[in-house]
Amino acid sequence: MSMRWIRGLIGLVLMLAMSPKLLVEAQTRLPGRLEVGVYVGPQSAISGVGEVGFSWVKYRVELTRDTPVDVAARIVAANKLGLKVLLQVMGDRARAGDAAYWKEYGAQVATLAQANPNAIEIWHYQNLDREFGGSSNGKVNPESYVGLLREAYTAIKAANKNVIVISGAPAATGYRGGGCDVVICDDKPFIEQMSKAGATRYMDCLGVASYIGLNLPDQRKGGPTGRCPRSCPWPRCRENPWPPGGSNREPGRRLVSECSPCE
Repeated sequence: MSMRWIRGLIGLVLMLAMSPKLLVEAQTRLPGRLEVGVYVGPQSAISGVGEVGFSWVKYRVELTRDTPVDVAARIVAANKLGLKVLLQVMGDRARAGDAAYWKEYGAQVATLAQANPNAIEIWHYQNLDREFGGSSNGKVNPESYVGLLREAYTAIKAANKNVIVISGAPAATGYRGGGCDVVICDDKPFIEQMSKAGATRYMDCLGVASYIGLNLPDQRKGGPTGRCPRSCPWPRCRENPWPPGGSNREPGRRLVSECSPCE
């Protein structure tokens, strides 16, 4: 079993283990009905997804691999089961920071929008160089990402105005101690700089990687996992990597036992 699926399974277990009190509290803070989805692979069986209470499925689309026909078939299959579809769309990582590529990416996501997904997420972990520009190329830049987002949003809305456009979720990391450079930019300053560059004009929702803790969005301290910073928005942890000696991880993830208490 891959590390990605292990992490997904852990997240699902944590979600299902959430106390009724927390679920009720979340429902009262959010307008409308709280809908929950599951991240599935392209060959995953989704026949039982709705039966356990999920109403969304999320598919990762790799434009260098997946064809529009393949993606459209997944959307149709999910819709027949009464499920909504979120597409997380990754393009050519090496060209992500190049302005000449942004219109090409926009045209590709516009084609996917014509297949009637409910939502499209524009990129993923764009605050890490391995995902935006390619490892060691030093192309991480919030303003550049907003340029990509602008082209994608404009193209999607022209093709299908009903598709929800979600900004890519930055990797939840405190590796730079609240800082930002062209290799790794912590998620908090990355989102702040996205906002300054006008990103809110080119999205319907802000994408967030929520694995850093179990707190509700407006909760600033404490949490159901105790006093470790993984329960807080921006963790402060010692320099012990997680997993120990591992390389298949997001920068800045730490062992829970090595965390200092929340302030």
